[in-house]
Parts: sequence; structure tokens; C-alpha cells
Amino acid sequence: MNSFNEKDGIFSRLPDIPLSGAQIKTIAMLCMTIDHIAAIILSKLTPEMSGFLFPALPWIIFFLRAVGRIAMPLYCFLLVEGFAHTLHLRRYIASMAVFAILSEIPFNLASTGELFSLYKNNTLFTLLIGLIFMYLDQRILENAASHRQVYILRMAVFTAACLLAQFTFCDYGAVGILLIGALYFPYTAPASRNQLAGVVMALESVQHLCSAALALIPISRYDGTRGNVRHPYFFYAFYPVHFLILVGIAKILGL
Repeated sequence: MNSFNEKDGIFSRLPDIPLSGAQIKTIAMLCMTIDHIAAIILSKLTPEMSGFLFPALPWIIFFLRAVGRIAMPLYCFLLVEGFAHTLHLRRYIASMAVFAILSEIPFNLASTGELFSLYKNNTLFTLLIGLIFMYLDQRILENAASHRQVYILRMAVFTAACLLAQFTFCDYGAVGILLIGALYFPYTAPASRNQLAGVVMALESVQHLCSAALALIPISRYDGTRGNVRHPYFFYAFYPVHFLILVGIAKILGL
């Protein structure tokens, strides 16, 4: 598979600033944190706590959550790139599974205030389902006997992944898998991939002015390199830890 580093349309007119995978992951992490600050802390502030900012608070929250919509497309993009380039797929899947499990209680505390919830599962489970889907899809491409069989099996696995994410109440649900599919299926055709993924991003974030489509800007600047990653599990660990920190701040503030 080739890296997604071609530029087309409006993105070719932007400053040509190459971004590594680590840099894009950092952008995703920052956008996610901004989103969760708005959702976990700012949305619960009382008029007394927010003071003169209270009348503008809904607009501030809306803007910050719109910024947050950029994060998921970037994580899905990096998932597809990681799948395309990893030499240790089983380790990749195992790492995702371990941190998905470790993140569940912090995620539940942040989203529902409870330790356990059968109706809310964190985003890493969505990414894990997407990763397993891509693995099965590659096996189908390698082993299927005919073009018809390839098409039927690929669509069956993709549909099953969407349904699994939706009915196990994973964050983003089937839409998350659709986004992964939009970035994965046309992998070798960057222009088509850009357009298809952009449509899914826009529809996913229509309530926030389609802001998720802005993820195409850093994606279009991806230089195909991993970047400087001193601690490979830092980005995994940040996910549950930042939930615990934000929940702790909310508790201190009495929210």
C-alpha cells in the first residue's frame, strides 16, 4: 500500500507543510482533549462559576466541540496507515485490545459518571473492530477463489463490522467503521479517498458545521513517515489518563 500524500483541489493551494504520523496523532490528541474539556467540564458550569462568560458559554462549547470532531477522522486515518505499514499486526491488534479494556472505566466515568455501562463503549473498541475488519478483508483478498466471492465476502465482513460497532454501543458506532472503510477501500486512489472520506466526515459532523472534514487538511499533508516516537504507547495511554484527569478536575470543581 502507498502512503496518502497526494494533494488535489483546494488542499494544493495551502502551505506545503509536511506532517509525520506522530505530528498528525498529536493534532488528533489535542482536538480530542479540547472536545472533552468542553463536554466534561464546561458543559456543567453553573452561571455562578462561569460569571460574565455564561451567556457566551453555549457558543464556546459549540466551537470547542466542533474542533473536537476533527479528532476521530485523524485517528481512523492513522489506523489505516498503521495497518498498511505495520510489521507486527498481531501485536498491533493486541495493544489496541488491551488499551480499549483499560480505557473503559475512565471512559464510563467521563461519559456516564458510572464505573460500568453496557450501553457505552469507548472509541478504542471502534478502532479495534475496524482493525480486525481490515485484517479479515486482506485475508479475503489473498484467499478468495473468484471476483464474485471476493465482493460478497468483503461486503459481508464490512457490514458485520458496522453492525457490531453499532449494536455493542461503541463510540461513533457504525459511522466510525464507515469512516475507516472510506479511508481504507480506495487506499491506492488518494483523490477518490479524499472525496469519499470527506463526505463521511461532513455527514458525521453535520450538527457542528461539518467540521470533521477539516481533518482532510492534515491528512493531505501526511508525508508517509512515522515521525519521532520515543514512547510508542504514550498515545494509547493518554486516552484513559486524560479522562481520569478531566473527571478529577470536574470533581474538584464540584461538577
